[in-house]
Amino acid sequence: MNKREFLSRGGVGVLASSSAFTLAGMAQSQAHTPHQDATNATRNSAFDSWRERTGETFETHTALGRSVTLTLASVSALSAKGGASQTSPGLSQFDLAFEGARHLPLQEGLHTLVSANHGPLALHLQPHRQGDGMRYIAHFSLLA
Repeated sequence: MNKREFLSRGGVGVLASSSAFTLAGMAQSQAHTPHQDATNATRNSAFDSWRERTGETFETHTALGRSVTLTLASVSALSAKGGASQTSPGLSQFDLAFEGARHLPLQEGLHTLVSANHGPLALHLQPHRQGDGMRYIAHFSLLA
């Protein structure tokens, strides 16, 4: 079969079958879309589980290998301008704030935090000076 015959005979069958697979795939993906209540519950569970860990300590290391202890100080939902809570469908945004000693500052970047209760966790931390200590912020944007 040459190209012309394929396009005139076989091409129609291929296009028809691929269209059927595409329509079936779309129907299947819509059939498995989680209900809005379940989506909201998933988004809120990540925020709530972090909030329950407030006060927990984590160990990490400076670039020179010195051990640093950070404490989860707060978990806060991001707000839109004017203080209104962001409620984008399918998106959960919040910040984790860790506190540590000022004499052992961490550079901005990816750090592995180890918790005695939950094991290692890699987070990107942004340092901010705060009084006698350092505050490190980790931002989360989770798609549900």
